[in-house]
Amino acid sequence: MSARVRPSSVTRWRQQGFTLLEVAVVLALLGVLAAVAFKSQEMVEQYKQVQFVNHVRVLQANLNAYKTAFGRYPGDCNRDGLLDAPLVSVSALTWPEAKSIRCRRNPLPVREM
Repeated sequence: MSARVRPSSVTRWRQQGFTLLEVAVVLALLGVLAAVAFKSQEMVEQYKQVQFVNHVRVLQANLNAYKTAFGRYPGDCNRDGLLDAPLVSVSALTWPEAKSIRCRRNPLPVREM
């Protein structure tokens, strides 16, 4: 005669859900992942800001180099600090081609917008 062992009601109840410790560990892991995601997003935004500031500094250095080479800023033909002619494309202002751009003798008036 073999005695059959039946699972008790306590064992069946334990198999139906997660323990409090398991739920706490999962919530802690989700919290850590959320914190890492928010921190990385903040770092990306900070990188974009630093990159923008660096681009502005490079632009400022290029404008100063242009003024040193030609005695004026691009577009200021009569050296009064105002743009006299319509803007040209950025590719036309690269160093080798910049020497070929000449101001007109009678510059165009500045258009009001």
